[in-house]
Amino acid sequence: MVVDCIEGVCVQTETVLRQAIQERIRPILFLNKLDRIFLELQSDLEQCYINLCNSIESVNVICSTYKDDKLGDIELIPSTGNVGFGSGLQSWAFTLETFAEMYHGKFGLSKKYLMKKLWGNHYWDDKNHKWLKKNDKNKILERSFCQFILKLKFFFFCFSTFFFFFF
Repeated sequence: MVVDCIEGVCVQTETVLRQAIQERIRPILFLNKLDRIFLELQSDLEQCYINLCNSIESVNVICSTYKDDKLGDIELIPSTGNVGFGSGLQSWAFTLETFAEMYHGKFGLSKKYLMKKLWGNHYWDDKNHKWLKKNDKNKILERSFCQFILKLKFFFFCFSTFFFFFF
């Protein structure tokens, strides 16, 4: 299932998901057009994360509405690897596994465990070198998805856009 991360779930999304579930096809989700978040919305990284969460939640509501017990759990959660992110226009995509592969050596964690840390309410306290489950009000910490994924993708997106327009 491909969903525009700005437009969110459309009527056709529900139709396609309902049909797939009826045919016992396990859904996966690709949130497309992340470049639009950076260009059009110019949101801060936390707001980008919230937009992505809202899109995922909307798809999960549809999945739970039409669930088939024979399929088992079909909830779409980035930390399990069944949600991808990217830009079809700019030909780039990733899953949390992509970044867990990059970072697992730095943190000394398994890729599977690190995938769980890269989504949701997980924050890396660089000063104390530890993971936190909530943002300490005395420390302004970024959510790990924003810090280790969106910030990096935003940097490369801006660099490639600059390079394309000026060279």
